[in-house]
Amino acid sequence: MMPLALGSFRSRLLILILLATIAPLTLIGYAAVELRQSAKREAYTQILDIARLTSAQQTEVIQGTEQLLIALSKLPMVRRRDIETTNDVLTEVLKQNPRHANLGMVKPNGDLLASAIAPTEVSNFSDQSWFQRALETRRFSMGNYQIDHVTEKPTVSFAYPVYTEDGKLEQVIWASMNLEFLQTFLEGIELPEGTVIVFFDSQGTVLARRPVLPEWTGRLHPSHPLVEAAQTIRDGTGEVEGLDGVKRLYAFLSVGEADGKATGMRLAVGVPLSIAYAPVDRIVERSLSALAIVTILIIAAAWLGSEFLVLRPVKILLAAIQRIAKGDLTTRSGTRVGGGEIGELARSFDDMAASLELTQATQKQTEKELRESEEKMWLILENAIDAVIAMDARGTIIGWNSQAEKIFGWPAEKAIGSLLADLIMPARYREAHARGLAHFLATGEGPILNKRIEIEALRRDGSEFLVELSVSPVTFRGETTFNAFVRDITERKKAEERFRLALEGAPTAMILVDRKGRIMLVNNQTEKLFGWTRKGLIGRPVEDLVPARFREAHPGHRNAFFAAPQARPMGAGRDLFGLHKDGREIPVEIDLNPIETPEGLCILASIVDITERKKSEEEIRRVNASLEQRVAERTQSLQAAVKELESFSYSISHDLRAPLRGIDGFSQALLEDYSGKLDAKGQEYLQRVRAASQRMGRLIDDVLNLSRLARAPIRRETVDLSAIAESTAKELEEREPKRRVAWEITPGMTAEGDLSLLRTLFENLIGNAWKFSRHSSPAKIACGMVLQEGEKIFFVRDNGVGFDMAYADKLFGVFQRLHNPAEFEGNGIGLASVQRVIHRHGGRVWAESQTGSGTTFYFTLPKAPREGGESA
Repeated sequence: MMPLALGSFRSRLLILILLATIAPLTLIGYAAVELRQSAKREAYTQILDIARLTSAQQTEVIQGTEQLLIALSKLPMVRRRDIETTNDVLTEVLKQNPRHANLGMVKPNGDLLASAIAPTEVSNFSDQSWFQRALETRRFSMGNYQIDHVTEKPTVSFAYPVYTEDGKLEQVIWASMNLEFLQTFLEGIELPEGTVIVFFDSQGTVLARRPVLPEWTGRLHPSHPLVEAAQTIRDGTGEVEGLDGVKRLYAFLSVGEADGKATGMRLAVGVPLSIAYAPVDRIVERSLSALAIVTILIIAAAWLGSEFLVLRPVKILLAAIQRIAKGDLTTRSGTRVGGGEIGELARSFDDMAASLELTQATQKQTEKELRESEEKMWLILENAIDAVIAMDARGTIIGWNSQAEKIFGWPAEKAIGSLLADLIMPARYREAHARGLAHFLATGEGPILNKRIEIEALRRDGSEFLVELSVSPVTFRGETTFNAFVRDITERKKAEERFRLALEGAPTAMILVDRKGRIMLVNNQTEKLFGWTRKGLIGRPVEDLVPARFREAHPGHRNAFFAAPQARPMGAGRDLFGLHKDGREIPVEIDLNPIETPEGLCILASIVDITERKKSEEEIRRVNASLEQRVAERTQSLQAAVKELESFSYSISHDLRAPLRGIDGFSQALLEDYSGKLDAKGQEYLQRVRAASQRMGRLIDDVLNLSRLARAPIRRETVDLSAIAESTAKELEEREPKRRVAWEITPGMTAEGDLSLLRTLFENLIGNAWKFSRHSSPAKIACGMVLQEGEKIFFVRDNGVGFDMAYADKLFGVFQRLHNPAEFEGNGIGLASVQRVIHRHGGRVWAESQTGSGTTFYFTLPKAPREGGESA
């Protein structure tokens, strides 16, 4: 076998074969990436399912603990602080709940009141995390990992604060969960191979882990990646290093909720990357092995077949090419090389000799087409609207279009060949023209080249006229020529003169300013208004007519106008001033208009002196200020009256609450202490007394809340009404979980208003729909929005009992009820509160209903309060 040269055909063929393997390698790599992503998604789905199931089971335990503590807080002996009886009850409850290490009750200062297992040393719990969080959140709370002082077992405690009716903390009931039961719970879960489950408290301390890592349980390592991920990834997934240093795919979830608030316990479920990606890695290894075997077989076949299929025909073709290179154009390769691409290459070489004979003819044709192209270009120039004149480096005219004939009066046959300076240039310019031409040929520079200038030109009859001239030099194949574009601007100058006369006759000051802020033109009124002469203003910056305090910002305003030029008043809504030459400031009004001029886009400013108007406005403001003072005094007296009324209402509320609490308390005491001495009728009467006093208390609260709705300041913002409706619906379902209601809440509803007041609005409307649809099957409640003549109209609809529209005028009155209180609870305050909220936002509210077919409440929320302020 001959050595393989790098530039040989065979070596290149092998390189091509190796390059061909890039595509399958790329596909294998791409497939591996896709398979890994699919495996990752599948692994995430699996561990998320495990995490959700585990979280749900543990949440039930936590919620059971919460219900236990709530139930304990309602026991009479607990409310009376009967310590001996309470200790006995707690001990018995602890026996029935082995997952708990201890149960107890503490005072608001943390001192121990009662405990199932009394501690030997600790008697104050104010430094415990569960106690502090219960006081901070005023709800069921969870503490952090700790070793119980009595049982010496790892625990985590839960606490429930108990408050009196007036909001004063009465006591805190707590329960310690034995974390050994949590570990036992984890051990009982059926898990796929390599799966890890970890529970953390709110600080990131490991509460339990499967498999167990003793060195981590109960210890806080906030900087560890897994702990950080558990704290930051709320409910999601991530690829994180585990506590044992193994990289895993983890799913993170919150565990246990109380009143919609997370307890702080976190759950992490992970599977090692090596297990998640193992099937994919096996597929990739098999694919690469198969590709390597196929590549080796292809290289062997290519090595053996290249001699017969490629190399021999190439040698025949190479001999023919060498003869053609020596000049033998009659040489042909013939058909000995066979077909395919090599045969096509041989036939191409056979055609090459014949093609050489056609080269000269082709060149001649090309030159002919070039001449035709030049003729077409000149035809275009011939029909241009400007005179187009071509001149050589000696100043001789070599091109003269038809428009030049019309403007200057010379026919082309007489103009071409003449000196341009002698034919169309006044005598006073000819010497300067000659110097400028010589200077350009020597230096390549010219003061008027590639610019538009205005200059006088000479007609054939000897008359002079004003033209706009632009001259451009062109160098081609070392020869320089000049193209001049000439336009007769006689009529334009007449139009400019008419514009100047119109400007001069304007009754207001008129100033024309270019992009750089230079004054180009002013009229007589400008001289009178600012005290400057016309000569003194032309060419000056317009900022010289602006007071010093406004000059820095003025160029920015001018640039903004040029960015979007359109006729408009300047500084709408602001006071504008001009500066007189003597330093006086003049109040003015300015209108701006864009004007297209030969120098480009300019601003034409019309300026009016409004000094007298300002004096009149000042007098009006003085009168208004006096009126405002009177209004302020009246408002102050009204505010004082409102404060007195508010103080009176709170005093009445306090005076009414005290006897009501006494009635309710003594009634409860009679029921508890003398129930054996009262017959059933007497007990029923006492229950009715308690119910009436409690209903009276709620009525007082509702009346005060209605009063607050009229006084609370409105803080307007963009409010997501759909989110408020959804949260209200969720709270009602949690309050009565057995009820089944079909909700239909339109997403994306927003309005401008006070978030707190609008939440009260929805709580009352949706609460009414929930209450009055309780007998419907199925119950349906809808919250939505319609557009009528561009106005948003929101609605809350139910399929409940409805009402007779004949009584609709009483619907929003205080204490007005259209249904039997025995059948539907309430005190007639809710809809009055709804109307108060809508009116304070400047909106409208109304209802449509039919007895037995449901009710729809409609309301509007304008973007701003109606003129005159808020409605009461």
